[in-house]
Amino acid sequence: MQKLYSVLIFLCITGFLQAQETITINVSGVTPEVAQKMKASGDRLSWFTSRGSDKLASNVFVELSNVGEKKTDRGRGAVQADPDASGMYSFSAPVEVEIKKVDKSKPVHLEVMIQTIFGNEVFYLKDLDFSALSEPIMLNGYMWRATNEKISPEKDLCIEFSSYINDADLRKKVSENEGGYKFDRSDFSVFLKQDKNAEWVQLKDKLEGGISNGNSINLTNPMPSWIDPSKELFVRFAAESRLKNYVWGEYSVKPHEYRKEYRATHYSSIAFDPSAKPNTANAVTEAEPVTVIKESIEEAPTKEDVKAPENIADKPIVKETPKAQEKEAVKAPESKKAVVVSETAKPVKTRAGVSTKNAYQETITIADSLFAALNYTEAKSKYEEASKLKPEEKYPKDQAEICGQKLSAIKAKKSSSRGGLN
Repeated sequence: MQKLYSVLIFLCITGFLQAQETITINVSGVTPEVAQKMKASGDRLSWFTSRGSDKLASNVFVELSNVGEKKTDRGRGAVQADPDASGMYSFSAPVEVEIKKVDKSKPVHLEVMIQTIFGNEVFYLKDLDFSALSEPIMLNGYMWRATNEKISPEKDLCIEFSSYINDADLRKKVSENEGGYKFDRSDFSVFLKQDKNAEWVQLKDKLEGGISNGNSINLTNPMPSWIDPSKELFVRFAAESRLKNYVWGEYSVKPHEYRKEYRATHYSSIAFDPSAKPNTANAVTEAEPVTVIKESIEEAPTKEDVKAPENIADKPIVKETPKAQEKEAVKAPESKKAVVVSETAKPVKTRAGVSTKNAYQETITIADSLFAALNYTEAKSKYEEASKLKPEEKYPKDQAEICGQKLSAIKAKKSSSRGGLN
């Protein structure tokens, strides 16, 4: 009886080990034909280290199934794959696949794939006997998607950006101040340059994806003609919050790192300025009161004194905080190869300075607030200041004249009152 139990235990263990068998798929490079196609377009295999470590991230993907069946066993591997001077790839990337669903007695379908920096796939697809899986594999296909033979390779700039911040304390600060931690695709703006001394170029937005609870986006754009994918690229990205703050990051990207996820590192009221403190909920959602400063010769005006004349009745009074700023559009580099910034591209506040347009709008905002607070003397001064910034604008001239009329009316009423007492 004891011998029978021993046999049964042995059979169970043997069956378990067979069910958990692991095989190794040896990926041994790229065929010369595929390598030449990649070289001609400037494309290359993508590889990078895992976030926060020196360990290579998985970039070799293997799928194994029985022919005509959907059940799949998968494996992942990593390889640092750079081309030689002639553009050829020679490497060894063993990938282990644990066999759980595949029937070894039937023909199998093997898929092996490595992504490229342009978002294409270099791959190997073949139906073969299970016993042939031990042979070295050379990747012999190159197109946008290995599963669709009708789609040719693309030349896209493919980078993933995330508003997620690794620093737990800073991430908590964002969540508490913003009342949550969620961003949409439309909140992101992306800037590029390849020369450290060049101006940043804001890329036209074509944002896809939306993973990690909406905090990550995939940027997919045709590769700008001025970018050389064989050289380092500098990237900036910012995601605007509901309180007009920004979570943002700035990175230098090596040619093989385009497919890496880049996460935000800072949180401030001005993008790309780590010294700027974030706005708080109260400071953004509530307009700041304007103190009325009365001169000694003025009396407090009555309600009849402050009725708007007919010629400005259709001009709304702006009730924003004097500290409110318009977002400043980022200029394209003057280089002939520069990408033209889209008119619909999302502007971002930066530390570069205040443009004339911004200075004018800020001055008008303050002037309108002073006018609404019945402080005509200070309002008149601000309207005149705005008129000097933009002499072609009629509105500040009209408002300054109205302020003068109000002041004259107040002074005349005061004189009349004193005359009556005499």
